[in-house]
Amino acid sequence: MSTLLQYAVDAVGLGSLFSLVALGVALILGIMRLINFGHGELIMASAFGIVFGSTFGFWGAAAAALIVPLVLALLMEFLAFRPVRNADDSTMLITSLALSFFLQNAAIVFLGAEPRSVDLSGVFGGYFSVGDLRVMKLDVFTIVISSLLLGITVALLQGTKIGLSMRAAAEDVRTARLMGIKANRVVAVAFALSGLLAGFVALAVVARSGSVHPQMGLSVVIVGFVATIIGGRGSLWGSVLAGFLIGLVMSVLQTVLPSSIKPFRDVLVYLLVIGVLVFRPQGLFSNKKYGPREA
Repeated sequence: MSTLLQYAVDAVGLGSLFSLVALGVALILGIMRLINFGHGELIMASAFGIVFGSTFGFWGAAAAALIVPLVLALLMEFLAFRPVRNADDSTMLITSLALSFFLQNAAIVFLGAEPRSVDLSGVFGGYFSVGDLRVMKLDVFTIVISSLLLGITVALLQGTKIGLSMRAAAEDVRTARLMGIKANRVVAVAFALSGLLAGFVALAVVARSGSVHPQMGLSVVIVGFVATIIGGRGSLWGSVLAGFLIGLVMSVLQTVLPSSIKPFRDVLVYLLVIGVLVFRPQGLFSNKKYGPREA
């Protein structure tokens, strides 16, 4: 029984991390009908912020982890996406990909391609013991922060004026503008939220790996894209639940697979994803409430 509980805790911790990534991706997808490939670079930039901020201690690292992606996300929206917001979907997608490649290569040029180490074990290292059950402090942080951020996001969308504006823009941005909603403000707030979520993700990822490099955001954000698609495009709750599901599947496979097959764990996960999309192409948890905007 304790072994099963241990697996469950590990799965929830990993799923919480993936759900945060998926939520940041789904916010932009829901409002702009845009898969923002640059979200991975928000995580990467936040991680480098942690490296430089750690010279001022943990709180310096935490502040940099949130401020850097917040500012970068707003710059992304203003400089890259706002000028092409009324263009077709293919133009938006190409802009997103170009931005991602540009930021990755800029990081390589100015910060170097070699990984940098950063140690957050003083804060997140160790574990809590409950009988035979060991709960990593990092998993507790990830689960608690994920739950709080999900609650805050839902409260923002359901109980505030800007949240109502974001939901209206997600349904039909043109009609929302006719009703007096300022689209620029709504989109900027969505990008700011996605930047903050990327910062929390970076804290958890860096605490787990202790390593930072320019390509680190790619593998993390791919899971977020997958969760967003199989959860139901534009569905915040669907994306979150799909993130938990992917974390659960990865944890189970990591436990049950023979050591010779474990390196192919992610391949098996994505094969399962393909199977889901074949039988339910609209996603597991479709939700029109936060669906894509009208073109």
